[in-house]
Amino acid sequence: MRIVIVGAGPAGCHLAHHLGDQDHEILLFDPRAPYEKPCGGGLTSLVGQLFPDVMALPFSRHSPPRLLLRASDGSQVEQALEPGTWTVVSRADLGQALLKRALAKCNVQLIRQKVTDFWHDGDGWRVQTAQGQSYPADFLVGADGVRSIVRKRVVGPIPCQHLSLGVGYRVQGAPDALIFETYTDLDGYLWSFPGPDHASVGAGGQLGAVKPRELWQRVERFLHETCPAAGKVDRWAALVPTAQDSTLWDTPCVGPGWALLGDAAGHVYPPTGEGIVYALWSADLLGDAVLQGNPDLYENLWRERYGGTLASAAKMVQRVGVQEGAFEMVFHLAMAAAFPRVVHPG
Repeated sequence: MRIVIVGAGPAGCHLAHHLGDQDHEILLFDPRAPYEKPCGGGLTSLVGQLFPDVMALPFSRHSPPRLLLRASDGSQVEQALEPGTWTVVSRADLGQALLKRALAKCNVQLIRQKVTDFWHDGDGWRVQTAQGQSYPADFLVGADGVRSIVRKRVVGPIPCQHLSLGVGYRVQGAPDALIFETYTDLDGYLWSFPGPDHASVGAGGQLGAVKPRELWQRVERFLHETCPAAGKVDRWAALVPTAQDSTLWDTPCVGPGWALLGDAAGHVYPPTGEGIVYALWSADLLGDAVLQGNPDLYENLWRERYGGTLASAAKMVQRVGVQEGAFEMVFHLAMAAAFPRVVHPG
């Protein structure tokens, strides 16, 4: 079977590796991979528990020594972090390691072209790139992020109510601590993640509920107050799937000849936006289903393994969403679960 994977990020590369050396031909399509994605690059301890093989790969990483959690009333909690509790990586380095591992398999090939169209061709697909070239496929995988062309065509784009906007900078000279700051008037939060060679400092909120200018102002104020001498290396903005309720996953993530992974499937933890672990996890489960000769099993597998966690978090967001400061409360509850010693500020 020829499997075309659109997107060579963590999900696409992990799936290609999982199916490597099998009786399949794997084509990865991505014109940019690997690259420094606009996100924090935080890997929780769950990544190490589930994917020790990934954490064993050679990529640069940093374990911040402390966590600082700030609330809107001015209170804050500081906690020392054990090594490995939270690892911050360069997404470019992580992507390079995952891609190199995938391409070491004899049946995996990277095509540095952007997929712009695809259509049914007999019992399979025909995939077309921006260069006008086309490739046949028996099975099509959308691992191409929140704006996935595969998702758009097979089940429709992620609805706007389930999207957040994140803005920020890559920064030199930020504090060596994981910092989260919440607000009563924002369904989102500000973060500072110190990585191996830069920190990702940004703020995110529900798309349409807050103006981008206001997010930028919060980031600028944080930088001015916390590290006024820090250097801004790069500026970015990005969309993130953040389910406001569980209806985001009413649409299937697999169908006749296709499947969706990671951000393209909306598999992101709603309160925090954590996505890397679910990108890897979804790829693992789809790979298992394909190797069993029944890709449709993927739907049940992801719902059984982590779908309940995502749905419960989305329902919690939905239940308190009409209250002022509700997201702040949900976020601190999520932090208390992730870091058991954390006490809600205030």
